[in-house]
Amino acid sequence: EWCDQQILINTGKRDAAQIKIEELHGLLAKQGSNKDKYLAEIADLNDQINKSTVELQEATAFREEEHKKNIIAIDANEKAAAAVKNSLDFYDDTGSFLQTGADPVDIDARDKHGKNLQDYAPKVATTEYAGSKNSGGVIGILQKV
Repeated sequence: EWCDQQILINTGKRDAAQIKIEELHGLLAKQGSNKDKYLAEIADLNDQINKSTVELQEATAFREEEHKKNIIAIDANEKAAAAVKNSLDFYDDTGSFLQTGADPVDIDARDKHGKNLQDYAPKVATTEYAGSKNSGGVIGILQKV
């Protein structure tokens, strides 16, 4: 009888231990499937990070190239603005085209053929040029620039 009781007790313990082992195997399998899921998710996220890094490098290179072009364009525009300003300053000085200090030309002087300066001069219009009503001349063009 005692043996039967001990066998019964030990069989119960063995069955409880077997149930516990099966529960732990189930938990381990569940944890393993979660691990695989998380590893796949980590790999996907790493791929996205790598793709974003490459796109960022490409965008940075593009911005640097555009920045170089903009610096060159800004420099050219500053030089052009200075040239236009110098031209306007030059043309604003109305006395800059006047010839002073030279001996006046004798219009009636004759050459060896007996012709004077007016004989060689081109024929000019007898009416005054009215010009375009919208034209500002050279100064107007430079001011628009």
